[in-house]
Amino acid sequence: MKISELKRIAKGRMLGNYNVAISAFVLLELIIFGITSITDYVVDINSVSGKVIYYVIMIIVNLIAAVLVTGEMSIYLKIACGKKVTVSDLFAAFKQHPDKIIIIQVIIMLKMLAVCLPMIAGGVFFIIEGIESKAALSVFIISTLISLVGSIYIKAATSQCLYLVLDFPQYTARKILNSSSLIMKGKMLKYIGLELSFVPLMLLSVFSLGIGILFIYPYYQMALTEFYLDIIREPVQKTSTFSVAV
Repeated sequence: MKISELKRIAKGRMLGNYNVAISAFVLLELIIFGITSITDYVVDINSVSGKVIYYVIMIIVNLIAAVLVTGEMSIYLKIACGKKVTVSDLFAAFKQHPDKIIIIQVIIMLKMLAVCLPMIAGGVFFIIEGIESKAALSVFIISTLISLVGSIYIKAATSQCLYLVLDFPQYTARKILNSSSLIMKGKMLKYIGLELSFVPLMLLSVFSLGIGILFIYPYYQMALTEFYLDIIREPVQKTSTFSVAV
């Protein structure tokens, strides 16, 4: 299915469902913002121990956010399947093996850290050699590009993990990760294209003082959900490995 068709279907799905989607989005952001703000206020980052505590808390916040985002995704999957949704669905993933979601998120974070190592090494080399060194600058630019490409690849390859957690709760974390990579083979450019197609709308939302994002974000998430439902059907038809369970 073409990107334009996915977006057209997504726009139609959201009619009559924006209230719940926007409420869930705002609630999710308020929870993360609240925890982060309290941490900023309570933890003293001027000391080494304070910095360690701060970053540990931020990692924990990211893991909690992954569980909440999974719940948010369940809202869009239900909308796509014509099921009734409520804001409380945002917390649904806490009842469905949140430990598995956390393991998956930790693995993704470690992979992202690994692909960022060339950029970090290039940055250190650039600092040691000095900004006047053209060779060091070239190394830094090349290493940054390598890390950027690697990050994009991992993001695309693991982009379907949380949907798969919802559809296949019997799968292990490892199988979820492998399955995401499997169904994304040959689909990564399309996924990146879909993501990039929303950049102009996201930029335009700035001129509405951010209000526009309340409507663009649900539309964007619904389009990503339709992308998942579209690509999950192909393995079903060819190998009967997958079946949509929502």
